[in-house]
Amino acid sequence: MIKPLTFKDFPNENDFHPLGLELESETSTLYAVSHAQSGSAIEIFKLEIKTATLTHVQTYRHPLIHAPNSIHSLGGGKLYVTNDHMFRAAVSPLLAKIETFSGLSGGTVVYTDINEPSATKIVARVAFANGIAMLNSTTLAVASSTKPGIYLYEPQPDYTLRPLTWFRTPVAVDNISVDSSGTLLMAGHPTVFALMKVSKGRPRCNLQSQDEADRKACECTAPSWVAKWTEGAGVTTLFMGNDFCSSTMLVRDVTRGISFVSGLYERGVMVVRE
Repeated sequence: MIKPLTFKDFPNENDFHPLGLELESETSTLYAVSHAQSGSAIEIFKLEIKTATLTHVQTYRHPLIHAPNSIHSLGGGKLYVTNDHMFRAAVSPLLAKIETFSGLSGGTVVYTDINEPSATKIVARVAFANGIAMLNSTTLAVASSTKPGIYLYEPQPDYTLRPLTWFRTPVAVDNISVDSSGTLLMAGHPTVFALMKVSKGRPRCNLQSQDEADRKACECTAPSWVAKWTEGAGVTTLFMGNDFCSSTMLVRDVTRGISFVSGLYERGVMVVRE
């Protein structure tokens, strides 16, 4: 059963625009990227599953984490965070578009420690750095939405990243995850311009409006793509089409044989039973 989570002691609830999420299950700590009007930040919560409550712990900001997108927790407050752009669209829409379509490596991967902010540093530069996940105990995967493809790195004892390899994907990858079998799961966008069209019209979306243009803006017509990757088999497309809109994340429970796909502008999730 899906339950909505209730905030507790969260002063920024009315200015919360979540993007990337990372749950540290060992400590029940949830890290959430928020693109708030007051500025981008990482909001930190304690998750109480029985009561479906998120108790706010801290709002974390750092100058090097200026355009956060996704988070991978190393435990103990140590994080890898992707910045998707050098130029934020909220500050300069034109420069952000130029960066996106030129493939400029303006995005970054940043190491930070919320208990020791002075240790924060840039450890990799990636064009439109997006999803991030540990593929195994020695390999970190980072998605590039404009390359497009996946970069693999070996984390070092000082948390810097040693480049290993890169492989291309047929579409722009959004977010990534790794299932319990060690398979890399990806979701993304086959037609970037279709996604941009939906994004541009979405602020006007109002299903209750009598204006036809407002209702039209609620339509989601950007196609989806979900896939998996292993070193042996390479990239295998699992789904591509318009039956589900703007896929952004694929997660899989290997034991139960069930997968979930979320959509950036879709009004629900797609459930796939194997």
